[in-house]
Amino acid sequence: MDPSFVHLLETNAAPSDLDIAQLRSIISSHTPSLLRLDATIANLEQQLAEARKEHHILDAHIQTHRRLLSPIRRLPVDILRLIFEQCLPESHNAIMSTSQAPMLLTHVCHLWRDVALQSPRLWSSIHIPIPPCPQPTQAPPPVITLMSVNHTQSQHDSNSSDDEYVASFTNWILHLGRRTKVVETWLDRAGRSTGLSISLAICAGSSWPHSDSLTPMDPWPMEQLGPLINSLLSRSRQWESIVLAAPAHIVALFTAVQPEQLPMLNQFTVLRKSPVFNPMATTAQPYASRGILHAPSLQSVTLQALNANLFAIGLRWENLVEFHFDGYAHHHPPNSNAPPFQELSSKDALEILRRCRRLRKCTMYFGSLLNTPPAPPSLSPPSHLDTIITMPSLQQLVVREGRQERLGTLFRWLHLPNLDNLAFISPLHRIGGAPDPAFLTQGEDTPSSLETLLDVQGHTIKSLQLNHESFTREELYRIVTKLPNVEHLSFTVGFLHGLPTIPAEREIHSIVAAGPGVRLENEMTITDEFMDALTPKVDAEGGFLGDVLLPRLRSFAYKMHIFEFSQAALLKFIAARRDRRITAMGVAPLQHVKVQFSAPEPPSRAFNPDALGYRQGRGTRPDVSSDETPKHAPRCCHKSESQKHWPALQSFTKEQPHVDLSGAVFEVFGPPMAPSPWVNMWGVVTCPFPGHENAPRDWDPTAWA
Repeated sequence: MDPSFVHLLETNAAPSDLDIAQLRSIISSHTPSLLRLDATIANLEQQLAEARKEHHILDAHIQTHRRLLSPIRRLPVDILRLIFEQCLPESHNAIMSTSQAPMLLTHVCHLWRDVALQSPRLWSSIHIPIPPCPQPTQAPPPVITLMSVNHTQSQHDSNSSDDEYVASFTNWILHLGRRTKVVETWLDRAGRSTGLSISLAICAGSSWPHSDSLTPMDPWPMEQLGPLINSLLSRSRQWESIVLAAPAHIVALFTAVQPEQLPMLNQFTVLRKSPVFNPMATTAQPYASRGILHAPSLQSVTLQALNANLFAIGLRWENLVEFHFDGYAHHHPPNSNAPPFQELSSKDALEILRRCRRLRKCTMYFGSLLNTPPAPPSLSPPSHLDTIITMPSLQQLVVREGRQERLGTLFRWLHLPNLDNLAFISPLHRIGGAPDPAFLTQGEDTPSSLETLLDVQGHTIKSLQLNHESFTREELYRIVTKLPNVEHLSFTVGFLHGLPTIPAEREIHSIVAAGPGVRLENEMTITDEFMDALTPKVDAEGGFLGDVLLPRLRSFAYKMHIFEFSQAALLKFIAARRDRRITAMGVAPLQHVKVQFSAPEPPSRAFNPDALGYRQGRGTRPDVSSDETPKHAPRCCHKSESQKHWPALQSFTKEQPHVDLSGAVFEVFGPPMAPSPWVNMWGVVTCPFPGHENAPRDWDPTAWA
């Protein structure tokens, strides 16, 4: 800039005629130089573009040859095969989908495909889902056979309803035939000497699992399923693990296999829905006295909704190390003239434990959750002459107490020196603050069965799950005082850690409330006062104020069905158990908190959803509004990611230098939490994210992972 024109830049004054002439002279004198520079830049940019193009070609050439030097190309086939085996899913059997191993490994390159196809162990597990068979809209349905599928018209009077049913059923049969061929090819790849882990899920439409009978509206003749079932039965000598979620007549085909044909079977599981009333369901026993449960190597058995006497199914009790039993099936309404329900009693359980001294994990569901009158105790307390049953290997115990009989007497017969994992489910017997009438005959002041067990085993328990609604405040306080070494505590069964069997949650949490999100004050158990009792406190001298409850607690979980304790109480509880001054005196630092607020906090407690980091609204996740699709929404068949940090906690502890939150996980959900987008053995659960309502499709194998 020429110095003589600086003053014009600092004002809005117009240049004079002389200034204009000088300015034009300056511009014209520098324009040729600018044009030369533009030409130079253009030339250099062209050279740079050509150099970049040449660099790209040369780099691609080098990378192509460099890939040939990749170490994985030089791996011996046996090492590559071991790596492939580590890619198999651990939590479930392999699914028939290219999204997971082993199918995924066959779609990478010819070498990997050849190695995968020649590795029998990769194909040693398989999950086989059979989606619901189409149901006719009216009865009787048209008769369709496999032979009629190949004809252009069915042999029945045509109408629009029948035509639609025939088309859908024909399509279903074709899909089933293709799936059967895939299963046969899969098993052929496993060879004839590799042990097999097979899970079979057959959903028979809307009538199942509420019915095990073959009705005209429940078309499951063996003409359709026969080839698939026969293919599996022909491999019985290779079975290591069998998991069945199927109607009773399908289960019976597997349980009838003779023990001599099952030299490798280690695990057998029958998954059924919770016991239901169904007067049309068959009561035929699917278990032979000498069948699959008598296999010589069988060590793990899971039976749900059993419709046969537990002691008449041919189990080799002495071989069992895992036994999970969630009760008998109930096949008739309570007012019918049918025989009484079968129910597991304390006496039965004691006999089972006498026979299974090697048990490491055990689940027992006693009695029923029905409002039936209490029965006389099936056991008497042990005397000094009786021999207490010692279970030295038992480490995990899941118990569901029925309404008919308390389990305190049973627990007095047992010595469980190594029990460290306990889940206790009890029917709700506190409604409006009053005890359940079914328990009144046993004395209102009688300690709960759980307390009886913890009086002896409390010091060994490291993980406890219980449904808190079944206990009064006083009982819960006494329970936590009996747990000096507990590390994992959940006041909602199955919320923190899963259970070996599927709990009947609608029965466990059948809470009677005064209104939506409201509970009578005398019904509340996990209150602010209770949380305050679990919060360690220090005095001015740095010592503890009173006794510290649960000094080794590392994880805490609670799923609210009504509102009880406040967010402020939870904040203080977490902050105290992450305070360096407190942890330095021997209190374990809290590592994991999982709390779901399922009802809004009363206005008197100044509930602030934004401070908690979530918004209210149906079908939303933390920090996701109802009209907003979350970024990177997970697949419908995979579990959604949870919020790992609670904003309110970050703000609460910001001014507390002694509180260290590093390394801990805090999952705090807002009301109400969206339904988990899992797809379970029983069918597709609707995905809560917008646009995902119809996914995955019934025939998508990943929907059954």
